[in-house]
Amino acid sequence: MLALSLMVVGCQKDAKKTEDEKPLQLVQQEDKVFALDSLTNYARIFGTLIELDGKTNFVFDNEFQTRIYFYDYETGNLDDIVELYNEGPNGVPSRPIARLVHTKDSIFIHSIFKPDELYIVNRKGEVIYKNPTYDKKTEESSSLSASRDFYFDEASYINGKEIHVGISNYKREKTKTNPLRVSFNLTTNESHTPFLEKSKLIPDYEAFEALSLSKRGKQIGTNVVRKGDYFYASSSISDSIYEYKNGQYTTAYYAGNPNITLGDYKSYYESTSYEPFLVDGGGGVNVVENPDRPASFGRLIIDFEKEWIYRFLIENSEVKKVDGADQPRVVITESSIVAFNTNTKKSYTLKFPEEVDLNVNLHQIFANNNGIHFPSSDQETESEKRYNVYKLQ
Repeated sequence: MLALSLMVVGCQKDAKKTEDEKPLQLVQQEDKVFALDSLTNYARIFGTLIELDGKTNFVFDNEFQTRIYFYDYETGNLDDIVELYNEGPNGVPSRPIARLVHTKDSIFIHSIFKPDELYIVNRKGEVIYKNPTYDKKTEESSSLSASRDFYFDEASYINGKEIHVGISNYKREKTKTNPLRVSFNLTTNESHTPFLEKSKLIPDYEAFEALSLSKRGKQIGTNVVRKGDYFYASSSISDSIYEYKNGQYTTAYYAGNPNITLGDYKSYYESTSYEPFLVDGGGGVNVVENPDRPASFGRLIIDFEKEWIYRFLIENSEVKKVDGADQPRVVITESSIVAFNTNTKKSYTLKFPEEVDLNVNLHQIFANNNGIHFPSSDQETESEKRYNVYKLQ
């Protein structure tokens, strides 16, 4: 095939499709296995790879999120466990917890049950920093709490006394924009939203905003990953990846499947609707999944070496009754994977592995130069976590 490669600064509509002379494919490798203790539910592991003490660590929490496990990725052996306290001077909020590991003696913890508090614990589980981002005496929020709904993701990092995190619902009375990142100074309690506005990533954003104010529907997801000074971002209905360097937008690259047309903002938003109902003594809301479902992207991840970005494309799905579920659910029937190389800026469409469950939880997937790690759907024991590994070749 002829190589087609064109990079254009500007919006996604100007980003051109790219193909390589030699097609790439995902080739199955040996499974990766980690032995578990009795406190860990193998089906509830959301792990990340972190470089610590000169080795690659696979890090995750147990089911009750009272322990943080550090495994040597190469050997699969357990290296360390950080025990968290629920009460007393070192008590941290109960689950669900979000964590960002800087070092074993600098683990950032945040919980939706106490959204106005940010903790740092060491390897002994001792709280070495606690920031009540909401002042009960003055009834004022700090700049981080005022940002609302901050979270840790693959693009989060710590730089000196500043922590850089994602935000999902910025208070708009403070700004006319809708930023997706915030930097917070742990010493001064000041924050700023340096770049990455949601409006850049969603086609026809103003029309989408108007629609979302008129009725409730399926929110358009955004994803951000980081490679040094570079940030890469996209949304569920965009076939481009947007690049930022040192906080400045640089360009957009095509990163879609040329054989699939993504849904527009309206069809995507209306794929889920919310219908209120009344009953004696109260009411509620029924979540209704529309059987007419457009193609869209799910999660975007970057491998540990920061060379490849993987986008998981939901080509077709249907709404049907599933055993054990009260309501019909969305079931994915066709998927593909788009791989984007951060060095060459080229993208490749990959076949989704036949052996992997199409409806796998994308938040349980991670990747490195050994390949994409998919949680096994047919492992025979609960005393281990098994990943099916597929290497890009």
